[in-house]
Amino acid sequence: RRMLKGENIDDTLIRIADREVGLLINPSERNFLGQYVGKFTTKHNRQDLSTGYSISVSSDQKISLEELRFSSMRIINSREEIPSQTGAMYKFYLNRYFDLK
Repeated sequence: RRMLKGENIDDTLIRIADREVGLLINPSERNFLGQYVGKFTTKHNRQDLSTGYSISVSSDQKISLEELRFSSMRIINSREEIPSQTGAMYKFYLNRYFDLK
């Protein structure tokens, strides 16, 4: 659902970074974190597959959150800073990020 018809992965990453957090990225510098399968308890037992990447950006860029999607943000600098109530998918990607660091 996040990837639009006709987009490739680079197009998707550029669009999401720009529209949702206001950052300009170079998608060729992405680091693959992994894939996460989310299972939902619904009438159809739906599953979602997500793919996570980390991409470094220059420190002079300012994050600008899309208000309809985000109410706040928190910078996590170490595995120990991951809040205990963090959802399973986000915890998975944060742990993978710190594993690869």
